[in-house]
Amino acid sequence: MKSINDLDLQYFKHFHRDAAAASVTLEDHYLNIQIGTSGETEKEPPHNHPGLEPLIQILDPKLTYLVVGCGAGAEIGWLMNNGCKNVTGLDICEHLLDNCRKRFSVSTVLADMRKTGIEPGAYDVVLTHRSLHHMFYPFAALEEIARIASKMVMILNEPRKLWHKDLVRSILRKRIISGAQIYEYQFDYDDVERYMLFNGFRTRKHVNFWESGAGKQDVFHILSKALPNLGNRFSAVFEKL
Repeated sequence: MKSINDLDLQYFKHFHRDAAAASVTLEDHYLNIQIGTSGETEKEPPHNHPGLEPLIQILDPKLTYLVVGCGAGAEIGWLMNNGCKNVTGLDICEHLLDNCRKRFSVSTVLADMRKTGIEPGAYDVVLTHRSLHHMFYPFAALEEIARIASKMVMILNEPRKLWHKDLVRSILRKRIISGAQIYEYQFDYDDVERYMLFNGFRTRKHVNFWESGAGKQDVFHILSKALPNLGNRFSAVFEKL
């Protein structure tokens, strides 16, 4: 099954050339392309979001929260709407953090989520939402997230690697790099769970669900209840061993 088309091959050829010309790593070159292109206008997730609603009962307002890859603060709004006020946002893009502070009056940290410079166990809960899949090497960020979380790690709304998605991609000859030069990493949950165990955390809650950026969310809510195991997204909460 062919999953990479000729346009992808051309993209990566130029991508390597441009990274070498700038004398930066491939990951840093990619991040330079992505900084500021997302997270600007994203609204807080709805209260009945199938990937978040089952996790609301786990939120504890007494704990401290760090949202990595917070953008302009959609996830911070979600936390605050559910009673969590001791929240800090972290992002690599300064102007998104400025917007985040203006919207929610929270503390922020300007840093790369792979190397935050934050002390180990500095926050009770570290949360990331729809951020990891934009990275070429998301497990480097996962290791850092686990290092600075003392109680829980929340990995929310990330794409799953599934056979039926690969089949559709092959039939449609869909690119792995979109027209906006956005790459999407596909996660095998077994790998995520194993990696988190290596870093001292075990699964507390795991949900699969359906989501699409193309509208028709009512249909995807129904699918999330009827066929969760085939869902294209997952959310998970991990607790310290």
